[in-house]
Amino acid sequence: MAAVPLRGFVKPAAFAAALLLACRAGAGETVQTLVEKARSADPAARIEAIGRLGMLRAEEGLPAIREAAATGEVETRVAAIEALGIYARDDQLAFLGAFVNDADSRIAGAAARALGRGAFKALPFLIDALRHESPGVREAAESAMQRASGVRADGALLAEAARKSRGDRFVFLAAILEGGANPRASADAIRALPDAPESAAVLVKELAAEFEPVREAARKKLESLACRRLDDAGWREWLREEPRGPVLTWRSKSLRDPANPLRAAAARALAIPQKAAVEALFACAADGVVEEEALKSLAVATGLRPRPRAEWIPWWSANRDRSRTEWLLAALIETADAPNRASAARALAGEREKSVVSHLIAYGLKDPDAVVRIAVAESLSSLLKTKCATAAEWESAWNARRESWK
Repeated sequence: MAAVPLRGFVKPAAFAAALLLACRAGAGETVQTLVEKARSADPAARIEAIGRLGMLRAEEGLPAIREAAATGEVETRVAAIEALGIYARDDQLAFLGAFVNDADSRIAGAAARALGRGAFKALPFLIDALRHESPGVREAAESAMQRASGVRADGALLAEAARKSRGDRFVFLAAILEGGANPRASADAIRALPDAPESAAVLVKELAAEFEPVREAARKKLESLACRRLDDAGWREWLREEPRGPVLTWRSKSLRDPANPLRAAAARALAIPQKAAVEALFACAADGVVEEEALKSLAVATGLRPRPRAEWIPWWSANRDRSRTEWLLAALIETADAPNRASAARALAGEREKSVVSHLIAYGLKDPDAVVRIAVAESLSSLLKTKCATAAEWESAWNARRESWK
């Protein structure tokens, strides 16, 4: 079947503007009301509701949006497909991928753009769109692949690397570098390499690349990886001598080295929500800019409010044997410090444990401080992928999905 031409193609910018208007118009409506409107017979009302549900990323809105994406008027289907892209969820990729071969280029183009909002896992679903009869869809697919991968290579090279990778992002990026990509794409691939030990050998190899921009990108990535500044020969020697341990170990060692000019960068690089980062930051004595950066990183690593080192020392003595989740829950419940409770509540959004959700509902939503309650609601929304207005609604939502939630 011939592809439907791009006449009436819904442009991303126009769709974004429509979504913004829809969100403003429907700001006072509940999710259930929006779901009902998304299934109504009024096309304009459906598009408005679909846009609002997409911007809310409400879990309860997904079935209605999927229904609208599958059947109905093209404009409504495009709006629903674009809304699913805003969710950017891995479990929607296969559903969106089924539309990239649609004969109507408006549907196929919308699906390609929506997949482009996803991450690396969206790439396999975009490969078929590169062969679509419509040039507009092929262009949208290539742009989406570049956006999802972070690499500005041509679609054929991206597709081949995606096939070789079998879902492994590191293998994908290594394949880009081995595939003779242009210097810009090679530099993109280098910058996108994960902060992981296996990246070091690839980066040192790229120090011998033909083009200087590629070599310079490799040097900068090695510098950010290990928080050291070496010449090319020095990096090769470093690779031979350093253990293939965690990147955090390299950065901790760089922070402890008084002769390292990048100690402040090492302190900044330890601003990660892990107990090991907290241990590394406490293990190093510093002053000046390095100490300032270490204290900022401690707040991020612990998930608690910033404070002077004199206050951190007794805190660490009391919490050294706790896990990060345990000390965040303790801060939420036990402290009389409202800013600290709010910081803990926000940080708990990254701790995917059932006890966290239960404590946020049982204690956080009852906090006397409004800022803390707002932080708790935001974390619950992030964890449960829904929006609720009251404590009773949150409890009901949690009870409904407690057993299946992971």
